[in-house]
Amino acid sequence: MQPDTPLHIHMGTSKIIGIFFMVCAFLLGANILFAKNHSFSKEIANFFATDNYASQIQILNTLLDKHGALAIQEAVHKYSPSTMKNTHIFLHHIGEYLYQTEGEKGIFDCKNYYLLGCKHGFIESLMSKKGIEGIIHLLDIVSSSSNLTPNERMQIAHGIGHGLENYYKYDLTRSLTACDELGPLLPTASPYWCYYGVFMENAMSHIYDGIPIGIRLSKDQSPLSPCKDLSKRYHFACFTNQPRLMNWLFDKNFDKVILTCNTVRESSDRTACFQGISHFIVVMENTVEKNINNIVSFCNKLPQPFNSACIVFTAQSNVWLEDYGEFPINLCQTLTKPKEKKWCGKHLVDGIIIMAPDQNTIRNFCTQLPTELFDDRCTALIQGKKVGLPLEYLDNATAFQNIGQW
Repeated sequence: MQPDTPLHIHMGTSKIIGIFFMVCAFLLGANILFAKNHSFSKEIANFFATDNYASQIQILNTLLDKHGALAIQEAVHKYSPSTMKNTHIFLHHIGEYLYQTEGEKGIFDCKNYYLLGCKHGFIESLMSKKGIEGIIHLLDIVSSSSNLTPNERMQIAHGIGHGLENYYKYDLTRSLTACDELGPLLPTASPYWCYYGVFMENAMSHIYDGIPIGIRLSKDQSPLSPCKDLSKRYHFACFTNQPRLMNWLFDKNFDKVILTCNTVRESSDRTACFQGISHFIVVMENTVEKNINNIVSFCNKLPQPFNSACIVFTAQSNVWLEDYGEFPINLCQTLTKPKEKKWCGKHLVDGIIIMAPDQNTIRNFCTQLPTELFDDRCTALIQGKKVGLPLEYLDNATAFQNIGQW
């Protein structure tokens, strides 16, 4: 007859077996999670490796149905090989998806990545279904939030401009009139960014070949139309987007775009045109490898003082495109005059106040600024204090403001 096994041995064996199964379960779970993450990463890599836009959208739809809009926004933000262009357009599509699947409440699931591309697409989709009444209702929802960041206020108004131009089938007059009528309801101080969205949408219909938007214009049109024929209040937003159209009209002859901008008679309109060229440089440099020498070379093709302002604007725009590292700072450092460097530093800080997701990002950015770029507001920002910007700043807040001071 076998002697009874002591109770403490039974208990010890059971404990060891329990621990063994717990470890096995943990390793199994970890392997499943790893396999799942690896599979997801491969799906995202496959999406970005596809070079046909229509095929990418098909893959994107499959990914959205499988993983949800929040996960895909995070993945696009993390793994996108470019900083702008198609990434912004992909987020437009995610915004459309959110409206179609969640309705108006889906606006709160749109992340603020890549100049709020998701919210732009969401607004366009809403307008296609519910028109102006739908946008008025949405504005009532979002404007009641006291937590809207300056960037959100600006980009919502901008997205409405895109939506209006699309909704009115590229009728500029009707779209701009709607911006004026919606003006008091917009979360910005004036309709400027709504105008800007209208003109950008009009230009984008010619830039993005293969994307079925817009009514394509004839290449024999005047390179300064429609801007020169519009009411003065629309000129700055129009001329700022005109270089996009001119580049298409001139078959990507960049030098010809510069020469045409230089023929614009009104000083403020000419300033806007050169600002538009600078924005175009930002787009070009952020859809290929970012290169400081290329940017400086492009900007130096502009006449003084626009060439220096171009470098400042491009540096600030990289902050707006979520580059909070050394690149925009190093770009400012290419300027030679102390006053220009100080001006550049000011605009970097303006950009970080508007764009940064949190105070730590602002603090870290300010601590990177060398003495010649340091802005006095950074002293307070490094201490964790909040420094706001007047709402009016959002109306054409660029390096080209007050260019006469140069």
